[in-house]
Amino acid sequence: MIEGRAAATERRAAVIEGRAAVTERRAAVIERRAAVIERRAAVIERRAAVIEGRAAVIEGRAAVIEGLSPVDPTKELVIQGLYRYVRNPMYLAVSTILLGEALLVRSRGLLGYWVIFFAAVNLFVMAYEEPTLRRRFGESYTRYQERVGRWLPRIGA
Repeated sequence: MIEGRAAATERRAAVIEGRAAVTERRAAVIERRAAVIERRAAVIERRAAVIEGRAAVIEGRAAVIEGLSPVDPTKELVIQGLYRYVRNPMYLAVSTILLGEALLVRSRGLLGYWVIFFAAVNLFVMAYEEPTLRRRFGESYTRYQERVGRWLPRIGA
C-alpha cells in the first residue's frame, strides 16, 4: 500500500513537473511576443516623431511663405514694433529658440547647430541684407543702423 502511494506521488510529481515545463515554455513565448511588441512600438514612435518633425517643417515653411518672408517687400523702412529695439527680431527669435533648446536639453550637437545657424544668419545679414537695405532706403537706413543694434538692443540710445 505504501508502495502504491509512493508511485502515485511520483506520478503526481511528474505531472506537476510537466505542467511547470509547459508553463515555462508559455512564459518564454509570451516574453518573446512582448519583446516583438516593444520593438514595433519603438518603430511606431520613431515614425510618429518623423511625421511630427515633417509637419513642423511644413508648418514653418507655410508661415514663412504666408507672412514672415518679404514676398512683397515693404516700400518704407519699418522701424516700429520690435524693430525699434533690434534690426533683426525674427532671426533673433529663431536663434534664441535654438539656443534655449540646446541649453534646456544640454545638447552639444544642438549647440553646434545653433553656432552654425547664427554664423550663417549673421553672414547673410551683413553680406546681403544690410547692403540691400542701405541701397534701397539710403540715409534713413544708415541712421537706423546707428540707433538700433543688429542683435542686441542698445541701452541709452
